[in-house]
Amino acid sequence: MTGFMEQEHFVRAIRLGASDFINKPVEIQHLLKSIEIITARLIDRRNKVNMFNSFEQAEFSCVIDPQMYSAAGVTKILNPILQKNLELPHDTLSDLLTCTDEMLQNAFIHGILELTDEERLSEHDQLCELIRRKLLQPEIVGRRMRFSMWMEKEKEAIAICVEDDGPGFDYESWLKRLRADDNLSMEAHGRGLAMLYFLSDHLEFGNGGRKVMMLRKLQPRRNAQA
Repeated sequence: MTGFMEQEHFVRAIRLGASDFINKPVEIQHLLKSIEIITARLIDRRNKVNMFNSFEQAEFSCVIDPQMYSAAGVTKILNPILQKNLELPHDTLSDLLTCTDEMLQNAFIHGILELTDEERLSEHDQLCELIRRKLLQPEIVGRRMRFSMWMEKEKEAIAICVEDDGPGFDYESWLKRLRADDNLSMEAHGRGLAMLYFLSDHLEFGNGGRKVMMLRKLQPRRNAQA
């Protein structure tokens, strides 16, 4: 509460951590409403912290039918889960959603559909028709993608894993090339994987390249150690 009316005082107070800026003379209803809002905010924040401290590990997982696939649909589900239950920094939340999108897209395009670079560069309408025909092929109809995300209290980290029923790829050669040449991240092929490498704290592959898992710590990050 203050008698100063100038904007510079308002800005300075907020930057110093004030939750509200109430001018004198104080209106009692305004004061009570401000206290109510701030109290609710503190309770909500405490509940989020308690929620994270109450489990050793929490997991969300699903099996995705490529016929119904939508990367935006998965991230749309994850976004409120992460925002509601964990107070993640904006860049951490953004990176996790970006990595999720890239992992699912790679699994769908390269794993499920096995699209070549030339096919991926087709005109939009032509590409959509190609994908539609691919999804009708008997050897592709039964393929699935498996997505899982879990939070580990001990590591203070979130892990995301995507696995597909495709042919896999030679990830060891790709990792060697990336470590030897940062410019590999600028190539059209492998750009999504390079993004995962640089946005995660740990990146690993399994099952012949059909499975990829990234881990992001809930604190200042480093480049991935794969």
